[in-house]
Amino acid sequence: MRRVLVLQHSDESPLGIMAPVLAEAGIEAEVIHGENGCRLPADAQEACGMILLGGVMSANDDARCPHFPDLMALIRSFTEAAKPVLGLCLGGQLIARALGGRVVEQAKGEFGFTALHGRPGVEADPLLAGLELPATIMQWHNDHFTLPATATHLLESDTCAAQAFHGGGKTWGFQCHFEVDETILGRWSTLRAELVGDPAVVPAMRAATDRHLADAENFGRTVTERWLQVGRGNSRVS
Repeated sequence: MRRVLVLQHSDESPLGIMAPVLAEAGIEAEVIHGENGCRLPADAQEACGMILLGGVMSANDDARCPHFPDLMALIRSFTEAAKPVLGLCLGGQLIARALGGRVVEQAKGEFGFTALHGRPGVEADPLLAGLELPATIMQWHNDHFTLPATATHLLESDTCAAQAFHGGGKTWGFQCHFEVDETILGRWSTLRAELVGDPAVVPAMRAATDRHLADAENFGRTVTERWLQVGRGNSRVS
């Protein structure tokens, strides 16, 4: 792997802890900003992999993001060609949609660090096998995805059944935000406090960050490193 496309759909949702992992592996991250639509690179098919990050829009909002249909086709093309694809939150929803799942509004969204529990297929998964579960990882979403018919269900939470899946080939979708670092969480807590009109969100998130972020960052780094190994053919995909 040499060049990875990174679809970033919000300035507030960058690569976070994934950026140094990519850099240490010698991977060029070509970041494409698509908050209000974008053009996919003409040579997108030549990239070695793709990461899809979070955003505030719906994964069904083709009007706001008219590149979504082309992105759906690119996700399917990469998956069929066994090129590595990794999606987080909105990115995981986009992958689910591309592979035949649905993205729907959740009755109760998730915000904050949430315990993720393993499903029966998790111990055979190249990204998650052997990791300590439940893992407490950051969430911020109102929509969620249903699993594509051929996907392997890997993680769930008490309030959102579909938290991670293997979509076939070298493609994985996650609902959580394992990419966040302390800086991102600081910005998010301020934004959340403004959105809900509750200044108590900031100290509560600070306390949760102190309790959970170190373990969450280790989880995120490990998953990212393993995804890169799979992309290079150094790990078995079941």
